[in-house]
Amino acid sequence: MAKCTSHDYFSIEVSSLIRGRRLTFDLYVYLPINDRIILLKKVGEAPEPEALDALMKKGLKHFHIKNTDREAYQAYLKGNSEPEFAPQSDEKIENSSPEQSDQIETSSDEPRDKATLSASSEEDIDSSGTSVPSESALEDKPQEFHPGVSPEQIMNGLLKSGAERDAAFAQGKKLIEQVLKGPPSADTSVESIVDDKLAEHATSVAIYTVLFALGLGKKEQSLLQDLVIGSLLHDIGLTQIVPEIGVLPLKKLMPVQVSIFQSHAMAALDLLPELDYTPNKRVAVFLEQHHEKFNGSGYPKHMESFRIDEFAQMIGLADLLDSICRGRYDGTPRNLPEALQVISDIEKQTTFPEYFNPEVFKKVMNWLKTAGAKDYMGTATTSVEQTKEKLMKAS
Repeated sequence: MAKCTSHDYFSIEVSSLIRGRRLTFDLYVYLPINDRIILLKKVGEAPEPEALDALMKKGLKHFHIKNTDREAYQAYLKGNSEPEFAPQSDEKIENSSPEQSDQIETSSDEPRDKATLSASSEEDIDSSGTSVPSESALEDKPQEFHPGVSPEQIMNGLLKSGAERDAAFAQGKKLIEQVLKGPPSADTSVESIVDDKLAEHATSVAIYTVLFALGLGKKEQSLLQDLVIGSLLHDIGLTQIVPEIGVLPLKKLMPVQVSIFQSHAMAALDLLPELDYTPNKRVAVFLEQHHEKFNGSGYPKHMESFRIDEFAQMIGLADLLDSICRGRYDGTPRNLPEALQVISDIEKQTTFPEYFNPEVFKKVMNWLKTAGAKDYMGTATTSVEQTKEKLMKAS
């Protein structure tokens, strides 16, 4: 994350970007809260229309470009290349309020959660002349998952202790098993992890992640399946590092041990093909990015800010939460409310969010309150809201 020097960059309006056209320059976001500028998209990439719409609805008005790329920007505006994505409607985004974008955007890396059927393929005409959905349309439309027990009820039980907590954990296991069974059908080779006593951390991460997603209104079966699979496999790379390092609390690792430990993120992607399992593109993103941090200090690629997949961050939040509970964070086991307090304190202690996209964090914190979490998160939520507002101010 570079220190911003005003004479090195010039600002452009978000709306000036041509939907889907590949960039001829690097695109940056300026963060006034700590006078830093971060890379959002690299030259050659094409910003997704949905992502641009989401940022504009959340109040972001300007991007930044290096002064040395001014001519490249002018050439980009005059370019005759065809857009990489289908153009959106001409509806004015400026008039949309931030509240209208309250749902987290689905990762665009895997399109299967968004129906892309043409009008001609969605309907057939029956013998009476009535339009009816075609078989292909019915098959391609996203399947929704409807849990038998509300996510708030399960989370409420997990926030308690003793028998109530154990009963809620059992409900959570049933929940992720139901997600994996579909329809649609998913690769169920990971189901054995759910009942593996040695993999309770992975199971807990899957439960928390799915509860977060359901609590925020995400019902697409295939998305939830990918979140479960990504959660269950998120630490499989630890099998490829020295066992003694893998069991040490994260905060007690020596610098050389930290490097070895962090190598497990990429080791997971290398290991899975050897186990005859190839994750789809979205699951691969989850596995690669769930340890990235909003401030760029994560791993393996030190990605920053909004470049990190929001659902990968949700898995990262679940992973950190359960790691704190089990003492894997600093050596001190805690119950779930205490772990949530630790995470809230982490994000409050710095002027810039350390771990999580403040929008994702705020939404999860707010939902947890509806599920019975104590009011101690109110301060954290207020702090995150203030941070978000500062982040979205243009220079």
